[in-house]
Amino acid sequence: MNVNIEIPALMLLASSLLKNCIVDAQRSDAKRFFRALADGKAVLLNDVKMEDGSLLRVSLDMNYDEFRGQLNFTAFRNQLLMLVDSYARFLKTGNTPQLMSDQEGAEHVIFVPVISQTKGEINALVLGIDQRQPANLRLRLMFVDPDQFRDS
Repeated sequence: MNVNIEIPALMLLASSLLKNCIVDAQRSDAKRFFRALADGKAVLLNDVKMEDGSLLRVSLDMNYDEFRGQLNFTAFRNQLLMLVDSYARFLKTGNTPQLMSDQEGAEHVIFVPVISQTKGEINALVLGIDQRQPANLRLRLMFVDPDQFRDS
C-alpha cells in the first residue's frame, strides 16, 4: 500500500503526533523517545487508521549532525514546540509549503524551517518524510546548517 497524503495534511499529522507523543507526554516517556532518537534509533509514534480502513505505521528518527551546541532533552522539546507552533501558523495562511523531493518522489523535506537560538548558537530544524516502505511513514527531524538562512 502506497499512501498519498497532501503535504499540509502531513504537516498536521506530524504536528499532532509530535505534540501528543512527545511534547505533551509524560516527561519520562518523552525522555525515553529523546534518548532513542539521540542514539540514532527510530521510534514508533503511532499507527494511524486511514480513510480506507488500512493502517499507516508512523515512526520518527532524527539527524542532528548539524545541531550547534549540546542537544539535551530541554532543547529538543523546545525545538519540537517551535516546530508545532510554526506549522500551525503556516497552515493558517493557506499557503502551500515548499517541498524538496528525491527523484523517486518517496523522500521529501518540508521547507518550513524553524530557526532558533540556544545559548548563543543558531540552529535550523526541518521535517523530512520518508515514504519508501509500503504502509509506513517515517518522519525525520533534521537539523540543517543554519548559515544558509542568514541574510546576505
